[in-house]
Amino acid sequence: MKTRTLLLGVLLLLSFLAPSTVTRANVPTVLSLEVVERGDDDVLVIEVSHSSPSSVHYIDSVAVEAGDQVYTIEDPGGQATTVFTVEHILESPGEAVRVRAHCNTHGWSQWTQLGEEPDDAGGGIPGFGYAATLIGLTVYLLAARRRR
Repeated sequence: MKTRTLLLGVLLLLSFLAPSTVTRANVPTVLSLEVVERGDDDVLVIEVSHSSPSSVHYIDSVAVEAGDQVYTIEDPGGQATTVFTVEHILESPGEAVRVRAHCNTHGWSQWTQLGEEPDDAGGGIPGFGYAATLIGLTVYLLAARRRR
C-alpha cells in the first residue's frame, strides 16, 4: 500500500512538473519601425503593442541594435494604452536596425528588422493542463483516502 501511495505521489508531482501545452504569454510585439527626419536628426519611431499594461506589468526596456551597437531604452514610459511609441535618435541612419521590447513579467519580444514586416510568431511559455493536474490530484487524494 505504501508503494502504491508513493507511486501516485510521484505521478502527481510529475503532472505538476511536466508541461503539457504551450501557453501564449503576454509578450510585447514591435508593430512598426519608421525613420523620420527632425531637423538634423534621424529619429527611429518604434510602435509597441503590449496588452494589459499596469503598474506591475509593463515594458521596462526596449533594445535597439544599430550596426554593431546595442542601445537600451530603460523605462520607455507612455504605456497608458496597449499600443504606444518610443523614439530613438539614430547616429548612423544607413546601418541595419532591429528592435525588441522587454516585458517585466513575460520577457523579450521577437526581433523586428527595419524595413521588414514584424513577426509575431513564436513566443509562449510552458503551460500546464488543468484537467491533467486535477485528475492527478483527484487520484492521489482517493488513494490516500483508501489508505486510511
